[in-house]
Amino acid sequence: MPKLYIKFIVSGLAIVLTSVVYYFFQGSTQPVIAPAQVGGAYYLLSSQLNPNAVPIEGCGTEYLERVGDKTTGDLQTALNTLFSIKLSELSSLYNSTVTAQVTDSTVDLQGQLISAGTCDVPRILNQIQKTISEYGDNYKVTLNGSESAFRCFGDESGTCE
Repeated sequence: MPKLYIKFIVSGLAIVLTSVVYYFFQGSTQPVIAPAQVGGAYYLLSSQLNPNAVPIEGCGTEYLERVGDKTTGDLQTALNTLFSIKLSELSSLYNSTVTAQVTDSTVDLQGQLISAGTCDVPRILNQIQKTISEYGDNYKVTLNGSESAFRCFGDESGTCE
C-alpha cells in the first residue's frame, strides 16, 4: 500500500474518533467534528461534566472551556478562529458574521452579532470577553466602531447607551 493512502486512512480515523468523542461528550443528537485549525486561545461551549469547564451566568449556570494555546496565535487570530466556528454545539456565535481587528488597546468587531434568543446573549458576550481576557484586560471593545453597540448588544430595554 502506498504511504499516502495509509496517511489518508489514519487521518480519516482520527476525524471519526474526534466526532464520536464530541458526540458522546456534548450529548448532541448528531456527531460534531472539532475545529481543525486552532489559532490562539479562545472559549467554546462546554458541559458541566467537563473538568476544565468554567461556569458562567446566563439563563442558569452554563459552561465554557478554554481551547487552544496563546502561543499559536495572537488575540486577533484567536477571535477570528472563534468566529469561524459554525457549529451551534460549540459556539453561540455560529449565526454571527463577525471579524476582529485588534490594535494595542482596541478590539473592533466588524459585522453582525446574531443571537438565537435571550439566553444566547450572555453566552456570546462571555465567549468574546473571556477570549479577550486571555490576552489582557485593558482592551476597549467596539462593534462596528461603537462601544455602546457592543455594550448594549442584546439589551432590549431601550435605555442602554
